Amino acid sequence: MNTQAACIMTYNGDGYDYYYYISDAFDANENEVTAWADLDGVEIDVTKVIGTGFWLNVPEKVCSKGKLMISGEVSNTDQNVVNINEGLTLAGNPYPGALNLSKVIVEGLEPGVYDTMNTEAPCIMVYNGDGYDYYYYISDAFDANENEVTAWADLDGVAVVDDVATSGMAFWARSKTTGTLTFKK
Repeated sequence: MNTQAACIMTYNGDGYDYYYYISDAFDANENEVTAWADLDGVEIDVTKVIGTGFWLNVPEKVCSKGKLMISGEVSNTDQNVVNINEGLTLAGNPYPGALNLSKVIVEGLEPGVYDTMNTEAPCIMVYNGDGYDYYYYISDAFDANENEVTAWADLDGVAVVDDVATSGMAFWARSKTTGTLTFKK
């Protein structure tokens, strides 16, 4: 495949699927088209990556000047579910507003505890421009009234109530087990 083409990579649970934007793809009628294509050069329906975290790799020769625009419809469903795999999963805020972790429903991920959260607890890592902000899913976080709660917490073990990811912003989810994160409007 053309390594000078823009590439989308998505994790499929076992490895990565690669899709390239090429000028010599083939559509369902075997017409040559400029489109996103799989490794065989067959045009794909890019809507299958909607709601999925993905990497976009654009070589400098493809986009050395100007801006790369990604467009489409913003999710207007009441909730979006993201499957979390063992290890790292790339996810993103599907809504046009900021994401508040206190409103994310967690299923299947076992909360850790403050003393071992750096190594044992599910974690969300949000890039802040210089590095990452870490939020841990623990069973002994403290809320604003100093009550012990199961929640996403900052490095001090305080339950997060502020927005952590802007609209469309991607973040990493790290877990030792599989589960889901459900984002609600």
